[in-house]
Amino acid sequence: MPGSGKSTLGAKFAGLGSFTFRDTDELIKERTGVKIVDFWRANGEFYFRSLERMIFLELLNEPPGIIATGGGLPVFMDNMSIIESQNSIFFECEPQKLLTRLLADRRGIFLDNSPDLTKVTNLLNTRFSFYSRAGYRLDTGQSIEVCLNNLNVEFIV
Repeated sequence: MPGSGKSTLGAKFAGLGSFTFRDTDELIKERTGVKIVDFWRANGEFYFRSLERMIFLELLNEPPGIIATGGGLPVFMDNMSIIESQNSIFFECEPQKLLTRLLADRRGIFLDNSPDLTKVTNLLNTRFSFYSRAGYRLDTGQSIEVCLNNLNVEFIV
């Protein structure tokens, strides 16, 4: 979900374990030269998700590391089946906490205009059946330190 902490926690966790960290949103920005929100508005969701999928599949052919994807990637095509074959984590967070983060985020990552609690809740409900297929769940409503410790215990120790 947008605002769940994928980019923030992914980068911090990668640093703890000397893993590579790749963020599909950042790679899309590098390849296209425009912000995600501008690319989305100019090209539409299908083209965005197709490019995101292509980048995701490329990353799976690189040495193992941590990949943060857009929150919609799992619901596009058969991406969730591919994700299930990897070590995957559902960054789970209450809608109100997601909304608070989205409203504070200046990147404009909530691509459907401005977020409100109903939109965030509906989006989470729509995607939940995909997200819940991940191999591991992490409550990202907690502090960054607690989240990192939980990841460390599950995947490093």
